[in-house]
Amino acid sequence: MGAAYLPSAQHDFTAHNISASDSSINEVILEQFNSAKSLEQALQVREPQKTEESRLFGGLISFGSHLVNFLASFSVILTTIFNLSIGPLPLKDISATHFTKANFEVPVQQLDVRAEQMDFFAAEVGSLRRRVSTPIQVYSARYTNFFNTVWLILNDITMGVALGSFVCENHVILSRMLVDLAQDFVVDWVQWTLQWLDSWPAGLKLNTELSRFYSHTFIGLIVVWGDFLKRGVPYLPAVVYIIGVLSSGGITLAISLLLDMLALLTAHIYVCYVISGAVYQRMLKTAGSLWNLFRGKRYNVLRNRTDAWEYDIDQLLFGTILFTLLAFLFPTVLAYYALFAVLTPVEALT
Repeated sequence: MGAAYLPSAQHDFTAHNISASDSSINEVILEQFNSAKSLEQALQVREPQKTEESRLFGGLISFGSHLVNFLASFSVILTTIFNLSIGPLPLKDISATHFTKANFEVPVQQLDVRAEQMDFFAAEVGSLRRRVSTPIQVYSARYTNFFNTVWLILNDITMGVALGSFVCENHVILSRMLVDLAQDFVVDWVQWTLQWLDSWPAGLKLNTELSRFYSHTFIGLIVVWGDFLKRGVPYLPAVVYIIGVLSSGGITLAISLLLDMLALLTAHIYVCYVISGAVYQRMLKTAGSLWNLFRGKRYNVLRNRTDAWEYDIDQLLFGTILFTLLAFLFPTVLAYYALFAVLTPVEALT
């Protein structure tokens, strides 16, 4: 195409003073006509290409914006659902009561992060195209931030695809290993620990009746959960395979899904912790009330303070009896609460 422009550069298209002797079509005018035709064809070829590229890019931008809006709306809906307060928690003063809820919010947070990143891409691509009208300092900062984000996301997706391919290829073996580990450590080991704690370990003499009640109750709960896990074993390879497929969205999404699955496998430990913590917290509040009784004080609910109060002999006697029961039962309650308080942070780290 460059050879077509060379003859046109050698002619003067602006000349208009032509003598009468040169009014006929000669060789110079033919060359001008040919050069003009070549230039017109070149412009007609380039203009449709530019229009096609602009339409394609505009279509991609439009599709990306619609996808961003959909993902953003979906993530907002899921986040709103997980943030709903269904009812009062049994132990709202204990920080670990929000453990299960926080764990199941992790995939929703990852979807929200992905939606924000796509929204960032759609906004930054348009600003990066306006290079001429943007100051060099602002443009360089946006350019660096944009490609740093692209590099991080590509690394995340690359590692997620590698992990997902490994999980999909070995989903049967991984599911068997997961079942064995869950049966050995989450079910059998916890039952053995409860039986060991019920047999006065290291000379720790707990209340026999209360310790047996605790032990039998929690062991029964663990047995029921173990039977539930056994019924779900045939579906576990499919669940592991689905996690491997979803890992193509990034290794962070894969880790969040694995954490959710481990949280489901150890849900009975959290339930035992809530039950033992509720009894432990109630006994602490009872001990605080009895301490005010022995000091001759009473908590004023209306003024939110502790005022002096005169108690009768019957009230002091009844408080002494309750304090005696509390003193003998508190070590047993503390022992079982300490057991599940130690297991719950281990569960939170998984």
